[in-house]
Amino acid sequence: MDKERVRRNFNRYAEQYDHYAVVQRWMGDELLRHIMAAPMQRPPRRILEVGCGTGAVTLQLLHQYPEAHLTVLDLSDRMIEETRKRITPGDQARMTCLARDAESWAKEQEAIMHEAIPMQEKGYDLIVSNATFQWFNHPAETCQALVKLLEPNGVMAFATFGPQTFHELHDSFARAEQELSLTPTPHGQSYLDERAWHDIFTDHEGPASEGLFHWKESLYVMEYPQVEDFLYSVKRVGAGNAVQRSWQMSTSRALFRAMGEQYRQNYAASSGTGIQVTYDVGMGMYLHKQ
Repeated sequence: MDKERVRRNFNRYAEQYDHYAVVQRWMGDELLRHIMAAPMQRPPRRILEVGCGTGAVTLQLLHQYPEAHLTVLDLSDRMIEETRKRITPGDQARMTCLARDAESWAKEQEAIMHEAIPMQEKGYDLIVSNATFQWFNHPAETCQALVKLLEPNGVMAFATFGPQTFHELHDSFARAEQELSLTPTPHGQSYLDERAWHDIFTDHEGPASEGLFHWKESLYVMEYPQVEDFLYSVKRVGAGNAVQRSWQMSTSRALFRAMGEQYRQNYAASSGTGIQVTYDVGMGMYLHKQ
């Protein structure tokens, strides 16, 4: 994943994000419901949010836990600005905002854990992340580092995308490439499946082996008038392709046209007009025991 390209994409479309982020809002609401049902021994006093976006989840966390202090991270400084716009000055006093890459930040914090500082001064009771973990280049290492930042009996809860996300688009490209006698090429990123996430959080040689991991997955199907509308909306939530092996499709109008036709033929919307798009949404929750 080209993190600099991810950052530029989110910076460019930060002000438009909320208009197009329908699925991400649903994910955030579901994630918060999972957190409310989590068996926490007491209300969290220190919360870390990884990938705050425009602050929809941040705002709800501040309201739900009025005694907590939030540290919020986002790769995009423009997203941090949008988050601040949502929050009253009084609640901003309970926040620390960092425009940082969560992966490098987590490694730094993991190293700090080895210093002689009491755990209660730097650990988190709750770590939350909505629609961010799919951007990690090193999800196993990063999640293991984040686990080390949890207080005993702390909770990490996250929502991310699963492998069936945009399967219609991937299949339509594959069909188009076959039709045009082109070499099959990946178009977009891949996503970890349930087994991979379980492996990350049940590594018996790592810190996650001290806790319990739960996973819930569901499919969310949306409809768009045209394939172009779907791709436009993806771009406007900053999620234009950022894999380091960039899309080759921009150099082939014929491939675009063939893909669009395959999509319309094979994945028409159930309403009878437009096309369908599948979002595979996974909810993970890790309960730290120590």
